[in-house]
Amino acid sequence: MIHAREDYNNLQELEKKIGKDEPVFIVRAHDKFAPLVMITWANAMMEIGMQHIKVQHPSGEDILNMAEKVYKHAKLTLEWQGKHGSKIPDLPKIVIPTIKSDVKK
Repeated sequence: MIHAREDYNNLQELEKKIGKDEPVFIVRAHDKFAPLVMITWANAMMEIGMQHIKVQHPSGEDILNMAEKVYKHAKLTLEWQGKHGSKIPDLPKIVIPTIKSDVKK
């Protein structure tokens, strides 16, 4: 597993940073939409970073650096997809009981 943030590559350390009740959203390279999700997120970060720089907020450069890392990760993902393919996301195959309807056809 390769993460855009080096400090997230170690799962044991990551578990210390993310609370047990904190929702997490993971997009894998195998997901057809992963590059789009990453680029959209990075675009939003760039916009915020530029606003912070405009008002000389100290976090502006850090925000832009994170956006750049995600753009590079999106490129890496596209390259991976070119070699391995991608697919539309799906859910695990689980057995869901069905309810028979009394509606006549």
